[in-house]
Amino acid sequence: MSELISFSQLMDKTITLEKETPFYRLFDVNNEGYKAKEIKPPLRTGYKFVVWSYLLKGPAYANPNYPSIKYAERKDDYLLFKGMDGKYYAIKVKDLKLSKAGRRASGILTVEEEEEQNLSTIEKLTRFGKRLLIGVAIVWGAGYLYKQIKK
Repeated sequence: MSELISFSQLMDKTITLEKETPFYRLFDVNNEGYKAKEIKPPLRTGYKFVVWSYLLKGPAYANPNYPSIKYAERKDDYLLFKGMDGKYYAIKVKDLKLSKAGRRASGILTVEEEEEQNLSTIEKLTRFGKRLLIGVAIVWGAGYLYKQIKK
């Protein structure tokens, strides 16, 4: 994903894959981390899934509530989903490609779009006013230079 998207925007959203994408068993990612092997064949273009959760990259650690449960080191962030067979799987975030149209169809906003949506009317008017002022200054400056050059 070239544009920044927060994980909260992906949760409970239906994603439609726009290209073949490698995927992994959640069990393998938890236990083997970055050494987990891809499942073959990759998920096909057009495959749909609902994002259930995510895993962030990080060092190996033991669950503080259940010390016997240990998690392997991960070098990538993963999105988690329940497959059509009822089992849990993971896709590396870096392997997920979403076009602007694909994001919009899923209702996913970039961080910038999310912030823009949360602006108050006053903030939007202030932003517009600043842009208008800059535009007027540029036009005035161009006109002034034109007059000076014309002399």
